[in-house]
This record gives sequence, C-alpha cells and structure tokens, in this order.
Amino acid sequence: MNDLTKQAIALSLLKLLRERPITQISVKDVCLDCNLNRQTFYYHFQDIYDLLFWIVRKEITAYYHHENIRPTDMSGYLYSLFTYCQQNNRLVRHAYNPANRIRYETAFREATEPILRRKLATYENYCLVSEEDVEMLVTFYAFSAASLLFRWVESGMPESFQNSFSKYCLILDESVNALLLKFSK
Repeated sequence: MNDLTKQAIALSLLKLLRERPITQISVKDVCLDCNLNRQTFYYHFQDIYDLLFWIVRKEITAYYHHENIRPTDMSGYLYSLFTYCQQNNRLVRHAYNPANRIRYETAFREATEPILRRKLATYENYCLVSEEDVEMLVTFYAFSAASLLFRWVESGMPESFQNSFSKYCLILDESVNALLLKFSK
C-alpha cells in the first residue's frame, strides 16, 4: 500500500510539473491533485524536493533497466541520460530550481554512482585498483557529470551544447583506463 500511495503522490507531482515550475507547486497542490491529505504526504516525504528526488532516483534507475541501455563506455551512460533529459525537456526544466542546486547534485550523484560503479567494473584495470580508489573515481565522475548536466539545464538545454558534451565524453573515455592504470601502481 505504501508504494501505491507514494506512486500516486509522484504521479500527481509529475502531472503538475508538466503544467508549471516546481517553485509554483506546493504540497497542498499535490495533495489536492491526488486526493490525499497533507499528513499522508508528510508520512512518505519531507517536502516537495524529497518527493522530486525520489522520483528522479526511480526514473533514472528504471530508464537504465527498462530501456536495456548497455553502452560500451562511460560516456554512453551519460549520453543516454542527456538524451532522456532532452526527451523530457519541459519536465526537466520545470523540475529544476537553481536555488536548490546542491540538493539536485546530491540526488543526481546518488542515482548515477551505482551505474558508474558498475561501468567502472567492466574496465580491464579495475581489478588492480583498491575499493577506496574506485570510490574516489566514481565520486569524481559523478560530480563532473552533475556539473555538466546542470550547467546545460541552467543554460536552457540548447542543442548547441552537443559539442561541449562530445568533448567532455572524449575526456571521460580517455581518462578512465589511464586513471585505473595509474591507481593500480
């Protein structure tokens, strides 16, 4: 029952985000839309942003699993995430509030770190690196990807960003094996 209630609350927020920015949506609006009381909302979520980040984590995980995305490199994972954002442009722009960028970055990192960790494990030199170093690389790549993503969103998600993203992916792909090799020594 709890998952059904959370899902209903989430669907209401997603519906409202298609119409207006998150800064114009209150807990009351969400509760009215899904016909639940505020107490039920607060039983499941601390605030609108807690709900939003719960949705983001679920969406990113579902996207990678249900779409069977299996790119051969780190940039392929990020490219698919950017593609997802482009496909849901209006929703992403409405969901983003730069005043809470730190919370967005945290949610993004929490959602992408497991994906990055799994991808790192596929590299040849992965087994030569300590778990501590793997965690440092995962954190580094998650932070840099978050910075790139939010800079893009804050600039209005222009198509012209593709060139910058391609250069970032080149840096990413070329650096993973080199860093794993360096850390193994």
